[in-house]
Amino acid sequence: ALDSAVVFPGGGPTVKATFEKLLLDQDTSMRCIAILGLTRVVHAEDGCTMEKLALSLEDSRWEVREAARNALALLTQREDGQVQHLLFEAVLSRCRHNRAEVRVSALETAMQLTGCGRITSIQLLLQTLDDDEGEVRAAAGRLVASLRLPAPQTVEADGPKSAPDEDEDCAAATELLAGCLARLEVPARTQQKAAIALMTSAWPRGCKAAAEAARSLLHHTCPRVRRAALDCFVSVSILSEDAQKVQPTMLASIVIAAVSQLTDTEELVTTAAVHAFVTLKARCQ
Repeated sequence: ALDSAVVFPGGGPTVKATFEKLLLDQDTSMRCIAILGLTRVVHAEDGCTMEKLALSLEDSRWEVREAARNALALLTQREDGQVQHLLFEAVLSRCRHNRAEVRVSALETAMQLTGCGRITSIQLLLQTLDDDEGEVRAAAGRLVASLRLPAPQTVEADGPKSAPDEDEDCAAATELLAGCLARLEVPARTQQKAAIALMTSAWPRGCKAAAEAARSLLHHTCPRVRRAALDCFVSVSILSEDAQKVQPTMLASIVIAAVSQLTDTEELVTTAAVHAFVTLKARCQ
């Protein structure tokens, strides 16, 4: 059947029906072959088959989910805007699936689809901060790093104008930072840690804009937010672990921030300050 798809691109009812039947085969490799075959014969107006391909993102085997992800990304490159929109909507609905591995596959797929802009990608990643499963939140960290966003910055109204792509990248960086800061102000520790992890994955350690944003919350009225702000400030200011050192320009700022939190009236904040000094000591030796 796959040979038929190669010889007769666009296939026919019989070829397509064969591949659709193979989507239900018990053999993992056959389901992968079926996805590849359908990608070659499906027509833009065949919404039913498009949905069946998207449904493969829910497969129990990661190989099939990966095949579906690659196939859907290929289809959006090949088809027009209307098809891209339909596929994106089909994938997006799986981002709310009850199984974590399906949500991860859907998230990875959505960000690969042609037509998924930077802002939309950031909005999808920010949604994962509220996910109950660490697997999904960890996937967001990996994906945000691949976007290679610029450091968030404020552009003066009379300053030099950026190219459209650069404007979109800057807007996406600003959106991400704002979303992460909003999660830092939520007392739930899981969301705070997820936001910190996303920020440290999005930009190189020592990013001044991210560090300053975190420092702005050090005097928040909620002690849990103050603790999270200090944790975040230290995390985004220190270089990655393999560098084994602290950015010299950030060292003084971290010390000042930690010292100020040592006098906090809440034990959880002072404990975070002590931990910050322990981290600095380990990294500066």
